[in-house]
Amino acid sequence: MIPFTTKSCGGWPRCVRLLLLLSSLVVAVAFAVPASAQVIHLIVVGDRNASGVGEGAWANAIKVRDVFVGNVAPSQLKVTLVDPNLITTPEYLLSVIDNAPKPGPNDTMVFYYAGHGFIDTAQRLPYLYLPEWNNLPRGNLARSAVIKHLQDKGARLTVLLTDCSSSFAAAASRLPGKSLHRKDPPATTSPLFTALFLKPSSLVDVTGASPGEYGLYWPTGGIFTVPLVTVLENQKDSADVTWPTFVVTLRTEVAKHFQQQFPEGWKDEIGHVQWTQTVYAYQLPQVNGLMTNVEPVSPARGSAPAALPRRAGSTSAIFSSRSMAASCGPKAISIKPLTVAARRP
Repeated sequence: MIPFTTKSCGGWPRCVRLLLLLSSLVVAVAFAVPASAQVIHLIVVGDRNASGVGEGAWANAIKVRDVFVGNVAPSQLKVTLVDPNLITTPEYLLSVIDNAPKPGPNDTMVFYYAGHGFIDTAQRLPYLYLPEWNNLPRGNLARSAVIKHLQDKGARLTVLLTDCSSSFAAAASRLPGKSLHRKDPPATTSPLFTALFLKPSSLVDVTGASPGEYGLYWPTGGIFTVPLVTVLENQKDSADVTWPTFVVTLRTEVAKHFQQQFPEGWKDEIGHVQWTQTVYAYQLPQVNGLMTNVEPVSPARGSAPAALPRRAGSTSAIFSSRSMAASCGPKAISIKPLTVAARRP
């Protein structure tokens, strides 16, 4: 070992500078969070039992899983894909979150849901809606409950993404579908996924339709999810994207996609016309690390109100290969859900 003297480092001024440099490097190493040590814990739910939109919801789930697999290094990704053959209940979905591997303090929890959703017209609170299937009651799942269970896991960043309505349902014309092919896992996580899912902290809560709007589906996906995975893939090399800028881009692409498919608007079963579908952010992390509540976006002129009368016994569109459906639910009702997930026959 070479003894440390003022002569060995070139005199006191130079020694002081050298010691300050070494101490700053030690601090940087001690407090930096290496991206390679972080893990994205992804839970994907496509409610295949959602009346009217089940196949489209499951197609959405596969697209979202594939875009993560194609952009995140295997060592940084843990995926839970909920079995589509299970008759999932609100309690079961919360148990999936609770039983998922506990994330590290610098990890990210991402929960994606495709299926029915609605806003309670009395309380103006958003819900995921799991309708009855084969006479088995399921029920409502408050969005706030999903967030609480996710945040209780203790991850650095919590992300909730949903492709569902914020209103009620109706049938529409057929739309052609387009699927993305699953890619091999990359050696490293793409810059965009690092910027969105590894660097931020706090909470991201985004859904595909603003209050008063339907979330529209076809058999191979939805108006929200198809642009979502397309933007994630097309911008995968962008390292300077933040959640606020990403949502602005996504909102533009979803609106554009809607206009391409419905240049004259989309009319529901009682004649209300929806002119667009607007991505809605309940909450996003700011660039400075603080959270913000995003002000509601007023629905486009002529879009369906949050509360629409329903025909007796009607809960959703009847879906076929020649129809399109809206991912929505009935008014908030008190249903005692099953305590466990049953399996489809």
